Parts: sequence; structure tokens; C-alpha cells
Amino acid sequence: MNSQTVKKIRHTYLLEEGKWNVSGMYYDSSNNEMELKGEQRISHHENQWLLDSRMELQDMSGTIIQSTYKIEPATGEGEFTFWESDDPDLGQLLGRFMIVGSTIMSMYQSESRLYAGTETLEKVDENHYEVKGFSFNGDEKLASWKFTLDRSR
Repeated sequence: MNSQTVKKIRHTYLLEEGKWNVSGMYYDSSNNEMELKGEQRISHHENQWLLDSRMELQDMSGTIIQSTYKIEPATGEGEFTFWESDDPDLGQLLGRFMIVGSTIMSMYQSESRLYAGTETLEKVDENHYEVKGFSFNGDEKLASWKFTLDRSR
């Protein structure tokens, strides 16, 4: 029997500080498609990491989706960690990031338990990730999205 060693994938998003450009599509509750652009910044501090995200819908509304995630620094193997964010529309969100191979997964729920969602971030290479996600209000779709993250230099 051959023994193989599985090489652990080094993630550059989230686990390293950096600035990432966002470009992709956003789908509202009626599945209307809108272009999405923005940026995300990740900074590491001694007791917490911060993920600041600012994205704008490129339609007539110019809606801005802005949030700051407060993340517990990953320890040990860094397989998973917890995060929270205060959303002006949904209230406090409580979530987790989990790393499975080339994918960082995030799942969350509002403190009220009314809102929930999930997101996957698939590593393409050191400077690119493909992101897909959705959110729900109970049994009703709020939104879904797909975009790329491109690391800024």
C-alpha cells in the first residue's frame, strides 16, 4: 500500500493581511442581476483580525454593502475560527470560517435567528479566489452572489 502525504494548502485570503478587489454579480430576492464592485481589507491585530468590506451595486441605486467582521485569530492548525459582524439591516451576525482543502467556507446566523447564510471562497491561486454565497430570511431568499477576489499589490 502506498502512503501519500497530503500537502496542506496555504490560504492567502483571511489568513494573511491584504487588500482584495471585488468584481462580480449580485442577485436580489427576485433574482434580478446587478454588477457588484468593491474591495475588502484584512488586518491582523493581537487579539482579533478585522475584515472590512465595502461593495457597491453598479445599478441606478448605487446601493453600498458595507460590513466589518471581527474574527478570532486562527490558532493551532487554523482549521476554523469564529466571527461576528453588526449589520444595519440584519442585526448582529454570528458566524464561522472553516477551511476544507482549497475552500474557505463561512456560515452565519443573525442573533435573532431570523437570517442565515453561507459563502464559499475557492482558492484559484495565491492572488485569486472565486466566491459564491446566499442569504435567507427564514424560508425566503434575500440575496445570492458570485464574485472574484483579486489581491491588490
